[in-house]
Amino acid sequence: TFTYSGTEKSRSCASAPELLDNADPFISRFVVRPSHRLRICWDLFAGVCALWDAVYTPMSVFQLQPSDLICVSSVVMASFWTLDVGLSFLTGFYRAGITELRRTSIIVHYLRTWFVFDVLAVIVDWSSLHCTAPTEGTFNPFSLIKVFRLSRVFMQLMRIVRLAASFKDRIRWDVVDIYLGTPTFLVGILLASHFIGCIWYGIGSWYGLEDTGSWVGKLAQERGEVSSATFSYTTSLHWSLTHFAMSSVEIVPTNALERSFAMAVMLFALVILCFFFGSIVRTALHLHKCQEETALQKSRVRKYMVDKAVSLELNNGISGFLRKHGYVVDAQWLSEADVPAFHSLPDSLLFRLRYEVHRPHVQLHPFFLFLGQRWERTLVQICSKAMDEVHLAPSEELFSAGTRATRMFYCIKGVSHYIPRFKDFKLAKVDVGTFVSEAVLWIHWEHQGRFVAVNRSELSAMRADVFREVAFKSRSMRFCRLYAQQFAENLAERCKEEDDFADLRYSFQEAQEMVENARSEDDSTWKSHGSVRTSG
Repeated sequence: TFTYSGTEKSRSCASAPELLDNADPFISRFVVRPSHRLRICWDLFAGVCALWDAVYTPMSVFQLQPSDLICVSSVVMASFWTLDVGLSFLTGFYRAGITELRRTSIIVHYLRTWFVFDVLAVIVDWSSLHCTAPTEGTFNPFSLIKVFRLSRVFMQLMRIVRLAASFKDRIRWDVVDIYLGTPTFLVGILLASHFIGCIWYGIGSWYGLEDTGSWVGKLAQERGEVSSATFSYTTSLHWSLTHFAMSSVEIVPTNALERSFAMAVMLFALVILCFFFGSIVRTALHLHKCQEETALQKSRVRKYMVDKAVSLELNNGISGFLRKHGYVVDAQWLSEADVPAFHSLPDSLLFRLRYEVHRPHVQLHPFFLFLGQRWERTLVQICSKAMDEVHLAPSEELFSAGTRATRMFYCIKGVSHYIPRFKDFKLAKVDVGTFVSEAVLWIHWEHQGRFVAVNRSELSAMRADVFREVAFKSRSMRFCRLYAQQFAENLAERCKEEDDFADLRYSFQEAQEMVENARSEDDSTWKSHGSVRTSG
Protein backbone atom coordinates (compact mmCIF):
# COMPACT_ATOMS: atom_id res chain seq x y z
CA THR A 1 0.00 0.00 0.00
CA PHE A 2 1.26 3.48 -0.85
CA THR A 3 0.76 5.85 2.05
CA TYR A 4 1.39 9.59 1.90
CA SER A 5 1.19 12.28 4.54
CA GLY A 6 -0.56 15.63 4.71
CA THR A 7 -3.43 16.05 2.29
CA GLU A 8 -2.56 12.92 0.36
CA LYS A 9 -4.77 9.88 0.16
CA SER A 10 -3.70 6.28 0.59
CA ARG A 11 -4.11 4.16 -2.51
CA SER A 12 -3.67 0.47 -3.20
CA CYS A 13 -0.87 -0.58 -5.51
CA ALA A 14 -3.55 -2.06 -7.75
CA SER A 15 -3.74 1.29 -9.49
CA ALA A 16 -1.02 3.77 -10.29
CA PRO A 17 0.21 5.49 -7.11
CA GLU A 18 -1.12 9.03 -7.16
CA LEU A 19 -0.77 12.06 -4.96
CA LEU A 20 -4.26 13.52 -4.52
CA ASP A 21 -5.44 16.77 -2.99
CA ASN A 22 -8.27 16.86 -0.46
CA ALA A 23 -8.01 20.57 0.30
CA ASP A 24 -10.41 21.58 -2.47
CA PRO A 25 -12.37 18.52 -3.70
CA PHE A 26 -14.41 20.59 -6.19
CA ILE A 27 -11.39 21.81 -8.15
CA SER A 28 -9.61 18.46 -7.76
CA ARG A 29 -12.39 16.82 -9.77
CA PHE A 30 -11.22 18.77 -12.83
CA VAL A 31 -7.58 17.69 -12.59
CA VAL A 32 -6.68 15.54 -15.61
CA ARG A 33 -4.29 12.62 -15.49
CA PRO A 34 -1.49 12.85 -18.08
CA SER A 35 -2.40 9.40 -19.41
CA HIS A 36 -6.11 10.20 -19.86
CA ARG A 37 -7.47 9.58 -23.34
CA LEU A 38 -8.79 13.12 -23.68
CA ARG A 39 -5.39 14.53 -22.77
CA ILE A 40 -3.69 12.26 -25.30
CA CYS A 41 -6.14 13.38 -28.01
CA TRP A 42 -5.47 16.98 -27.03
CA ASP A 43 -1.72 16.43 -27.39
CA LEU A 44 -2.21 14.77 -30.77
CA PHE A 45 -4.17 17.79 -31.98
CA ALA A 46 -1.39 19.98 -30.56
CA GLY A 47 1.00 18.01 -32.74
CA VAL A 48 -1.12 18.77 -35.81
CA CYS A 49 -1.14 22.47 -34.90
CA ALA A 50 2.61 22.42 -34.31
CA LEU A 51 3.18 20.77 -37.68
CA TRP A 52 1.02 23.40 -39.36
CA ASP A 53 3.05 26.14 -37.66
CA ALA A 54 6.28 24.44 -38.69
CA VAL A 55 5.24 24.43 -42.35
CA TYR A 56 3.30 27.66 -42.74
CA THR A 57 5.03 30.13 -40.41
CA PRO A 58 8.43 30.17 -42.22
CA MET A 59 6.62 30.81 -45.50
CA SER A 60 5.66 34.30 -44.30
CA VAL A 61 8.91 35.49 -45.91
CA PHE A 62 7.31 34.89 -49.32
CA GLN A 63 4.73 37.61 -48.59
CA LEU A 64 1.75 35.30 -49.12
CA GLN A 65 -1.61 37.00 -49.29
CA PRO A 66 -3.66 35.60 -46.39
CA SER A 67 -6.87 33.89 -47.45
CA ASP A 68 -10.02 33.53 -45.38
CA LEU A 69 -9.04 29.95 -44.51
CA ILE A 70 -5.63 31.07 -43.25
CA CYS A 71 -7.17 33.84 -41.16
CA VAL A 72 -9.69 31.45 -39.57
CA SER A 73 -7.01 28.83 -38.91
CA SER A 74 -4.78 31.46 -37.28
CA VAL A 75 -7.58 32.43 -34.89
CA VAL A 76 -8.25 28.77 -34.13
CA MET A 77 -4.55 28.16 -33.44
CA ALA A 78 -4.26 31.16 -31.14
CA SER A 79 -7.41 30.13 -29.27
CA PHE A 80 -6.16 26.55 -28.95
CA TRP A 81 -2.80 27.56 -27.48
CA THR A 82 -4.56 29.93 -25.08
CA LEU A 83 -6.79 27.10 -23.83
CA ASP A 84 -3.72 24.87 -23.61
CA VAL A 85 -2.18 27.23 -21.06
CA GLY A 86 -5.28 26.92 -18.86
CA LEU A 87 -5.44 23.16 -19.27
CA SER A 88 -1.78 22.82 -18.29
CA PHE A 89 -2.70 24.15 -14.84
CA LEU A 90 -5.08 21.18 -14.49
CA THR A 91 -2.91 18.41 -15.93
CA GLY A 92 -0.95 16.13 -13.63
CA PHE A 93 2.59 15.00 -14.24
CA TYR A 94 4.90 12.12 -13.36
CA ARG A 95 7.52 12.39 -10.67
CA ALA A 96 9.70 9.39 -9.73
CA GLY A 97 7.11 6.94 -11.03
CA ILE A 98 4.24 8.61 -9.14
CA THR A 99 1.41 10.58 -10.73
CA GLU A 100 1.30 14.02 -9.14
CA LEU A 101 -2.30 15.30 -9.04
CA ARG A 102 -2.09 17.86 -6.23
CA ARG A 103 -3.20 21.26 -7.52
CA THR A 104 -0.45 23.26 -5.79
CA SER A 105 2.30 20.97 -7.04
CA ILE A 106 0.90 21.09 -10.60
CA ILE A 107 0.85 24.90 -10.60
CA VAL A 108 4.38 25.19 -9.21
CA HIS A 109 5.69 22.62 -11.68
CA TYR A 110 4.11 24.37 -14.67
CA LEU A 111 5.30 27.81 -13.57
CA ARG A 112 8.86 26.50 -13.34
CA THR A 113 8.84 24.77 -16.71
CA TRP A 114 6.61 25.78 -19.61
CA PHE A 115 4.52 28.69 -18.34
CA VAL A 116 6.71 31.64 -19.33
CA PHE A 117 7.42 30.25 -22.76
CA ASP A 118 3.77 29.35 -23.42
CA VAL A 119 2.50 32.78 -22.36
CA LEU A 120 5.02 34.58 -24.59
CA ALA A 121 4.07 32.32 -27.48
CA VAL A 122 0.36 33.06 -26.99
CA ILE A 123 1.10 36.80 -26.93
CA VAL A 124 3.00 36.45 -30.20
CA ASP A 125 0.13 34.46 -31.76
CA TRP A 126 -2.50 37.08 -30.92
CA SER A 127 -0.18 39.96 -31.82
CA SER A 128 0.55 38.50 -35.24
CA LEU A 129 -3.17 38.50 -36.01
CA HIS A 130 -3.20 42.32 -35.77
CA CYS A 131 -0.02 42.75 -37.79
CA THR A 132 -0.39 44.91 -40.87
CA ALA A 133 0.14 43.08 -44.13
CA PRO A 134 3.47 43.81 -45.85
CA THR A 135 3.36 45.97 -48.91
CA GLU A 136 4.34 44.44 -52.20
CA GLY A 137 8.04 44.51 -52.99
CA THR A 138 9.20 45.02 -49.40
CA PHE A 139 9.96 42.79 -46.49
CA ASN A 140 8.01 43.52 -43.31
CA PRO A 141 10.37 43.53 -40.28
CA PHE A 142 7.42 42.83 -37.96
CA SER A 143 7.16 39.37 -39.46
CA LEU A 144 10.43 38.58 -37.70
CA ILE A 145 8.42 38.20 -34.51
CA LYS A 146 7.15 34.94 -35.98
CA VAL A 147 10.65 33.54 -35.67
CA PHE A 148 9.86 33.17 -31.97
CA ARG A 149 6.90 31.01 -32.91
CA LEU A 150 9.31 28.53 -34.49
CA SER A 151 10.88 27.90 -31.09
CA ARG A 152 7.41 27.03 -29.82
CA VAL A 153 6.99 24.71 -32.79
CA PHE A 154 10.12 22.83 -31.81
CA MET A 155 8.90 22.56 -28.21
CA GLN A 156 5.56 21.16 -29.32
CA LEU A 157 7.28 18.70 -31.64
CA MET A 158 9.38 17.55 -28.68
CA ARG A 159 6.14 16.80 -26.82
CA ILE A 160 4.91 14.71 -29.75
CA VAL A 161 8.24 12.90 -29.88
CA ARG A 162 7.89 12.01 -26.20
CA LEU A 163 4.32 10.85 -26.85
CA ALA A 164 5.47 8.73 -29.77
CA ALA A 165 8.21 7.26 -27.62
CA SER A 166 5.57 5.96 -25.19
CA PHE A 167 4.10 3.87 -28.02
CA LYS A 168 7.37 2.05 -28.54
CA ASP A 169 6.43 -0.27 -25.66
CA ARG A 170 3.20 -1.28 -27.42
CA ILE A 171 4.46 -2.02 -30.91
CA ARG A 172 7.33 -3.94 -32.41
CA TRP A 173 9.54 -0.88 -32.75
CA ASP A 174 12.48 -2.89 -34.11
CA VAL A 175 10.44 -3.81 -37.18
CA VAL A 176 9.20 -0.23 -37.58
CA ASP A 177 12.74 1.08 -37.27
CA ILE A 178 14.02 -1.30 -39.95
CA TYR A 179 11.34 -0.72 -42.55
CA LEU A 180 10.33 2.89 -41.79
CA GLY A 181 13.58 4.32 -40.43
CA THR A 182 14.91 5.47 -43.81
CA PRO A 183 11.60 6.97 -45.06
CA THR A 184 11.24 8.84 -41.75
CA PHE A 185 14.75 10.21 -42.15
CA LEU A 186 13.91 11.40 -45.66
CA VAL A 187 10.82 13.21 -44.40
CA GLY A 188 12.98 14.87 -41.77
CA ILE A 189 15.45 16.02 -44.44
CA LEU A 190 12.59 17.42 -46.51
CA LEU A 191 11.25 19.35 -43.51
CA ALA A 192 14.73 20.69 -42.71
CA SER A 193 15.12 21.75 -46.36
CA HIS A 194 11.81 23.60 -46.07
CA PHE A 195 13.11 25.62 -43.10
CA ILE A 196 16.47 26.33 -44.73
CA GLY A 197 14.86 27.35 -48.02
CA CYS A 198 12.57 29.84 -46.28
CA ILE A 199 15.47 31.34 -44.33
CA TRP A 200 17.55 31.50 -47.53
CA TYR A 201 14.82 33.47 -49.30
CA GLY A 202 14.34 35.71 -46.26
CA ILE A 203 18.04 36.63 -46.34
CA GLY A 204 17.93 37.31 -50.08
CA SER A 205 14.82 39.52 -49.87
CA TRP A 206 15.88 41.45 -46.77
CA TYR A 207 16.60 44.68 -48.68
CA GLY A 208 13.92 44.25 -51.33
CA LEU A 209 13.07 41.96 -54.19
CA GLU A 210 14.85 44.08 -56.84
CA ASP A 211 18.11 44.72 -55.01
CA THR A 212 20.81 43.28 -57.31
CA GLY A 213 23.12 42.85 -54.33
CA SER A 214 21.21 39.73 -53.30
CA TRP A 215 20.48 36.47 -55.05
CA VAL A 216 16.75 37.30 -55.18
CA GLY A 217 17.37 40.61 -56.96
CA LYS A 218 19.90 39.05 -59.32
CA LEU A 219 17.43 36.31 -60.25
CA ALA A 220 14.74 38.93 -60.91
CA GLN A 221 17.20 40.84 -63.12
CA GLU A 222 17.99 37.70 -65.14
CA ARG A 223 14.29 36.82 -65.54
CA GLY A 224 13.28 40.39 -66.28
CA GLU A 225 10.55 40.31 -63.64
CA VAL A 226 9.99 39.69 -59.97
CA SER A 227 9.43 35.97 -59.41
CA SER A 228 6.10 34.74 -58.09
CA ALA A 229 5.81 33.28 -54.60
CA THR A 230 5.47 29.74 -56.01
CA PHE A 231 8.58 30.03 -58.17
CA SER A 232 10.55 31.66 -55.37
CA TYR A 233 9.63 28.90 -52.91
CA THR A 234 10.45 26.02 -55.27
CA THR A 235 13.75 27.69 -56.19
CA SER A 236 14.69 28.15 -52.52
CA LEU A 237 13.69 24.58 -51.72
CA HIS A 238 15.73 23.31 -54.68
CA TRP A 239 18.77 25.26 -53.47
CA SER A 240 18.37 23.76 -49.98
CA LEU A 241 18.00 20.18 -51.22
CA THR A 242 21.15 20.41 -53.33
CA HIS A 243 23.25 20.65 -50.15
CA PHE A 244 21.84 17.33 -48.89
CA ALA A 245 22.29 15.69 -52.30
CA MET A 246 25.81 17.11 -52.84
CA SER A 247 24.74 18.66 -56.15
CA SER A 248 24.59 22.21 -57.54
CA VAL A 249 22.05 24.78 -58.75
CA GLU A 250 22.34 28.03 -60.71
CA ILE A 251 21.61 30.08 -57.56
CA VAL A 252 24.80 31.35 -55.89
CA PRO A 253 25.47 33.72 -52.96
CA THR A 254 26.13 37.34 -53.88
CA ASN A 255 27.15 38.91 -50.55
CA ALA A 256 28.95 37.99 -47.34
CA LEU A 257 25.80 37.19 -45.37
CA GLU A 258 24.46 34.82 -48.02
CA ARG A 259 27.83 33.11 -48.41
CA SER A 260 28.21 32.65 -44.65
CA PHE A 261 24.74 31.11 -44.45
CA ALA A 262 25.52 28.83 -47.41
CA MET A 263 28.66 27.54 -45.67
CA ALA A 264 26.72 26.90 -42.46
CA VAL A 265 24.08 24.96 -44.38
CA MET A 266 26.80 22.93 -46.09
CA LEU A 267 28.28 21.89 -42.75
CA PHE A 268 24.83 21.10 -41.35
CA ALA A 269 23.98 18.97 -44.40
CA LEU A 270 27.28 17.12 -44.05
CA VAL A 271 26.45 16.14 -40.45
CA ILE A 272 22.92 15.06 -41.38
CA LEU A 273 24.20 12.95 -44.28
CA CYS A 274 26.59 11.18 -41.91
CA PHE A 275 23.65 10.22 -39.67
CA PHE A 276 21.58 9.23 -42.70
CA PHE A 277 24.20 6.92 -44.15
CA GLY A 278 24.87 5.58 -40.67
CA SER A 279 21.20 4.68 -40.35
CA ILE A 280 21.29 2.82 -43.66
CA VAL A 281 24.43 0.94 -42.65
CA ARG A 282 22.95 0.05 -39.27
CA THR A 283 19.82 -1.34 -40.93
CA ALA A 284 21.89 -3.36 -43.40
CA LEU A 285 24.06 -4.75 -40.57
CA HIS A 286 20.95 -5.75 -38.60
CA LEU A 287 19.53 -7.66 -41.57
CA HIS A 288 22.93 -9.25 -42.20
CA LYS A 289 23.15 -10.29 -38.54
CA CYS A 290 19.75 -12.01 -38.77
CA GLN A 291 20.85 -13.91 -41.88
CA GLU A 292 24.16 -14.79 -40.25
CA GLU A 293 22.42 -16.22 -37.17
CA THR A 294 20.17 -18.34 -39.40
CA ALA A 295 23.18 -19.65 -41.34
CA LEU A 296 25.00 -20.44 -38.09
CA GLN A 297 22.02 -22.40 -36.76
CA LYS A 298 21.80 -24.38 -40.00
CA SER A 299 25.49 -25.21 -39.79
CA ARG A 300 25.20 -26.36 -36.18
CA VAL A 301 22.17 -28.52 -36.93
CA ARG A 302 23.98 -30.26 -39.81
CA LYS A 303 27.12 -30.77 -37.72
CA TYR A 304 25.13 -32.22 -34.83
CA MET A 305 23.27 -34.63 -37.10
CA VAL A 306 26.52 -35.88 -38.62
CA ASP A 307 28.41 -36.18 -35.32
CA LYS A 308 25.57 -38.10 -33.63
CA ALA A 309 24.93 -40.31 -36.68
CA VAL A 310 21.25 -39.44 -36.76
CA SER A 311 19.20 -41.50 -39.21
CA LEU A 312 18.36 -40.00 -42.58
CA GLU A 313 14.62 -40.18 -41.93
CA LEU A 314 14.84 -38.30 -38.63
CA ASN A 315 17.35 -35.88 -40.14
CA ASN A 316 14.93 -35.00 -42.93
CA GLY A 317 12.06 -34.60 -40.48
CA ILE A 318 13.97 -32.22 -38.21
CA SER A 319 15.38 -30.23 -41.12
CA GLY A 320 11.93 -29.90 -42.70
CA PHE A 321 10.42 -28.66 -39.43
CA LEU A 322 13.18 -26.07 -38.97
CA ARG A 323 12.87 -24.87 -42.56
CA LYS A 324 9.14 -24.38 -42.08
CA HIS A 325 9.24 -22.65 -38.71
CA GLY A 326 12.63 -20.91 -38.92
CA TYR A 327 16.00 -21.77 -37.46
CA VAL A 328 16.03 -18.68 -35.27
CA VAL A 329 13.14 -18.25 -32.87
CA ASP A 330 11.81 -14.70 -33.20
CA ALA A 331 10.95 -13.02 -29.91
CA GLN A 332 7.51 -12.05 -31.15
CA TRP A 333 6.14 -11.74 -27.63
CA LEU A 334 8.49 -10.67 -24.88
CA SER A 335 8.02 -11.72 -21.29
CA GLU A 336 9.10 -9.87 -18.18
CA ALA A 337 12.16 -12.10 -17.84
CA ASP A 338 13.36 -10.98 -21.29
CA VAL A 339 13.70 -7.35 -20.13
CA PRO A 340 16.69 -7.08 -17.73
CA ALA A 341 15.90 -3.40 -17.07
CA PHE A 342 12.83 -4.47 -15.06
CA HIS A 343 15.11 -6.10 -12.48
CA SER A 344 16.09 -2.65 -11.20
CA LEU A 345 12.50 -1.53 -10.62
CA PRO A 346 11.30 -1.10 -7.02
CA ASP A 347 8.69 -3.54 -5.80
CA SER A 348 5.99 -0.87 -5.92
CA LEU A 349 6.39 -0.30 -9.68
CA LEU A 350 6.98 -3.98 -10.38
CA PHE A 351 3.77 -4.96 -8.58
CA ARG A 352 1.83 -2.36 -10.57
CA LEU A 353 3.34 -3.62 -13.80
CA ARG A 354 2.44 -7.26 -13.13
CA TYR A 355 -1.03 -6.32 -11.94
CA GLU A 356 -1.82 -4.31 -15.07
CA VAL A 357 -0.40 -7.07 -17.31
CA HIS A 358 -2.23 -10.02 -15.75
CA ARG A 359 -5.41 -8.55 -14.27
CA PRO A 360 -7.32 -8.20 -17.60
CA HIS A 361 -6.85 -11.92 -18.28
CA VAL A 362 -7.32 -13.23 -14.75
CA GLN A 363 -10.57 -11.33 -14.13
CA LEU A 364 -12.24 -12.98 -17.11
CA HIS A 365 -12.85 -15.81 -14.67
CA PRO A 366 -15.89 -15.10 -12.40
CA PHE A 367 -14.00 -16.18 -9.28
CA PHE A 368 -11.17 -13.71 -9.74
CA LEU A 369 -13.54 -10.99 -10.91
CA PHE A 370 -15.43 -11.20 -7.61
CA LEU A 371 -12.17 -11.57 -5.68
CA GLY A 372 -10.85 -8.33 -7.18
CA GLN A 373 -14.07 -6.46 -6.44
CA ARG A 374 -14.22 -7.44 -2.76
CA TRP A 375 -10.57 -8.16 -1.87
CA GLU A 376 -8.54 -6.10 -4.30
CA ARG A 377 -5.28 -6.41 -2.37
CA THR A 378 -5.51 -10.18 -2.52
CA LEU A 379 -5.81 -10.06 -6.31
CA VAL A 380 -2.85 -7.67 -6.45
CA GLN A 381 -0.76 -10.15 -4.46
CA ILE A 382 -1.82 -13.01 -6.73
CA CYS A 383 -0.98 -11.12 -9.93
CA SER A 384 2.36 -9.88 -8.62
CA LYS A 385 3.57 -13.14 -7.05
CA ALA A 386 1.80 -16.12 -8.63
CA MET A 387 1.59 -15.19 -12.33
CA ASP A 388 3.99 -16.18 -15.11
CA GLU A 389 4.11 -15.60 -18.85
CA VAL A 390 4.45 -18.64 -21.10
CA HIS A 391 5.32 -18.57 -24.80
CA LEU A 392 5.08 -21.63 -27.02
CA ALA A 393 6.58 -22.17 -30.45
CA PRO A 394 4.61 -24.09 -33.10
CA SER A 395 4.30 -27.79 -32.17
CA GLU A 396 5.78 -27.16 -28.71
CA GLU A 397 4.26 -29.18 -25.85
CA LEU A 398 3.07 -27.48 -22.68
CA PHE A 399 2.30 -30.62 -20.67
CA SER A 400 1.61 -34.29 -21.23
CA ALA A 401 -0.86 -36.79 -19.76
CA GLY A 402 -0.03 -38.20 -16.34
CA THR A 403 2.28 -35.38 -15.25
CA ARG A 404 1.60 -33.56 -11.99
CA ALA A 405 -0.12 -30.23 -12.56
CA THR A 406 1.36 -27.16 -10.88
CA ARG A 407 -0.18 -24.24 -12.78
CA MET A 408 -3.47 -23.06 -14.23
CA PHE A 409 -3.24 -21.53 -17.72
CA TYR A 410 -5.19 -18.95 -19.69
CA CYS A 411 -4.77 -18.72 -23.48
CA ILE A 412 -4.02 -15.14 -24.58
CA LYS A 413 -2.84 -15.59 -28.17
CA GLY A 414 -2.56 -18.42 -30.65
CA VAL A 415 -4.33 -21.75 -31.18
CA SER A 416 -3.46 -25.05 -29.50
CA HIS A 417 -4.69 -28.66 -29.43
CA TYR A 418 -5.59 -30.75 -26.42
CA ILE A 419 -5.35 -34.53 -26.91
CA PRO A 420 -7.10 -36.50 -24.11
CA ARG A 421 -5.36 -39.59 -22.74
CA PHE A 422 -8.43 -41.72 -23.46
CA LYS A 423 -8.74 -42.77 -27.09
CA ASP A 424 -12.53 -42.51 -26.99
CA PHE A 425 -12.33 -38.73 -26.76
CA LYS A 426 -11.48 -36.62 -29.78
CA LEU A 427 -8.88 -33.91 -30.11
CA ALA A 428 -10.07 -30.54 -28.79
CA LYS A 429 -9.17 -27.14 -30.21
CA VAL A 430 -8.08 -24.62 -27.59
CA ASP A 431 -8.80 -21.02 -28.64
CA VAL A 432 -8.04 -17.67 -27.08
CA GLY A 433 -9.93 -17.10 -23.82
CA THR A 434 -9.83 -20.70 -22.56
CA PHE A 435 -8.86 -21.60 -18.97
CA VAL A 436 -6.86 -24.82 -18.70
CA SER A 437 -6.36 -27.00 -15.59
CA GLU A 438 -8.29 -24.84 -13.14
CA ALA A 439 -8.63 -27.87 -10.89
CA VAL A 440 -4.98 -27.55 -9.78
CA LEU A 441 -5.94 -24.50 -7.69
CA TRP A 442 -8.43 -26.45 -5.57
CA ILE A 443 -7.39 -30.14 -5.55
CA HIS A 444 -4.39 -32.33 -6.28
CA TRP A 445 -4.43 -32.78 -10.03
CA GLU A 446 -2.71 -34.72 -12.78
CA HIS A 447 -2.99 -33.65 -16.39
CA GLN A 448 -5.44 -35.87 -18.26
CA GLY A 449 -4.16 -35.10 -21.73
CA ARG A 450 -1.47 -33.53 -23.89
CA PHE A 451 -1.40 -29.82 -24.71
CA VAL A 452 0.40 -28.83 -27.94
CA ALA A 453 0.60 -25.42 -29.62
CA VAL A 454 -0.48 -25.22 -33.26
CA ASN A 455 1.13 -21.85 -33.92
CA ARG A 456 2.93 -19.25 -31.84
CA SER A 457 0.97 -19.05 -28.60
CA GLU A 458 1.06 -16.94 -25.48
CA LEU A 459 -0.45 -18.07 -22.18
CA SER A 460 -0.77 -16.64 -18.70
CA ALA A 461 0.08 -19.14 -15.95
CA MET A 462 -0.87 -19.08 -12.26
CA ARG A 463 1.28 -21.11 -9.85
CA ALA A 464 -1.04 -23.09 -7.61
CA ASP A 465 1.22 -23.24 -4.54
CA VAL A 466 1.75 -19.46 -4.49
CA PHE A 467 -1.98 -18.86 -5.05
CA ARG A 468 -2.89 -21.05 -2.07
CA GLU A 469 -0.27 -19.35 0.10
CA VAL A 470 -1.62 -15.88 -0.72
CA ALA A 471 -5.24 -16.97 -0.26
CA PHE A 472 -4.47 -18.64 3.09
CA LYS A 473 -3.01 -15.39 4.48
CA SER A 474 -5.80 -13.14 3.20
CA ARG A 475 -9.28 -12.30 4.43
CA SER A 476 -10.70 -14.12 1.44
CA MET A 477 -9.62 -17.53 2.79
CA ARG A 478 -13.15 -18.56 3.84
CA PHE A 479 -14.60 -17.61 0.44
CA CYS A 480 -11.82 -19.49 -1.40
CA ARG A 481 -12.42 -22.57 0.72
CA LEU A 482 -16.16 -22.50 0.01
CA TYR A 483 -15.55 -22.11 -3.72
CA ALA A 484 -13.04 -24.99 -3.67
CA GLN A 485 -15.65 -27.20 -2.02
CA GLN A 486 -18.22 -26.19 -4.66
CA PHE A 487 -15.70 -26.90 -7.43
CA ALA A 488 -14.74 -30.34 -6.09
CA GLU A 489 -18.39 -31.41 -5.74
CA ASN A 490 -19.24 -30.14 -9.23
CA LEU A 491 -16.23 -31.91 -10.75
CA ALA A 492 -17.12 -35.18 -9.01
CA GLU A 493 -20.68 -35.06 -10.35
CA ARG A 494 -19.59 -34.34 -13.91
CA CYS A 495 -16.98 -37.07 -13.84
CA LYS A 496 -19.57 -39.62 -12.71
CA GLU A 497 -21.77 -38.71 -15.63
CA GLU A 498 -19.12 -38.45 -18.35
CA ASP A 499 -16.33 -40.65 -16.97
CA ASP A 500 -13.67 -38.12 -17.89
CA PHE A 501 -11.24 -35.97 -15.97
CA ALA A 502 -10.36 -33.44 -18.65
CA ASP A 503 -8.17 -30.35 -18.11
CA LEU A 504 -10.61 -28.25 -20.10
CA ARG A 505 -13.55 -28.67 -17.74
CA TYR A 506 -14.49 -25.01 -17.46
CA SER A 507 -17.89 -23.39 -17.87
CA PHE A 508 -18.39 -19.68 -17.30
CA GLN A 509 -21.99 -20.18 -16.22
CA GLU A 510 -21.15 -22.93 -13.74
CA ALA A 511 -18.25 -20.89 -12.35
CA GLN A 512 -20.55 -17.92 -11.90
CA GLU A 513 -23.09 -20.05 -10.05
CA MET A 514 -20.40 -21.48 -7.77
CA VAL A 515 -19.13 -17.96 -7.02
CA GLU A 516 -22.63 -16.83 -6.14
CA ASN A 517 -23.23 -19.84 -3.87
CA ALA A 518 -19.87 -19.38 -2.13
CA ARG A 519 -20.52 -15.65 -1.71
CA SER A 520 -23.95 -16.20 -0.20
CA GLU A 521 -22.66 -18.80 2.25
CA ASP A 522 -19.68 -16.62 3.14
CA ASP A 523 -21.91 -13.60 3.81
CA SER A 524 -24.27 -15.61 5.95
CA THR A 525 -21.34 -16.94 7.99
CA TRP A 526 -20.04 -13.44 8.66
CA LYS A 527 -23.50 -12.24 9.67
CA SER A 528 -24.03 -15.19 12.02
CA HIS A 529 -20.78 -14.33 13.81
CA GLY A 530 -21.70 -10.64 13.96
CA SER A 531 -18.47 -9.63 12.27
CA VAL A 532 -17.84 -6.54 10.21
CA ARG A 533 -16.34 -7.32 6.82
CA THR A 534 -13.32 -5.31 5.67
CA SER A 535 -11.54 -5.39 2.36
CA GLY A 536 -8.08 -6.88 2.19
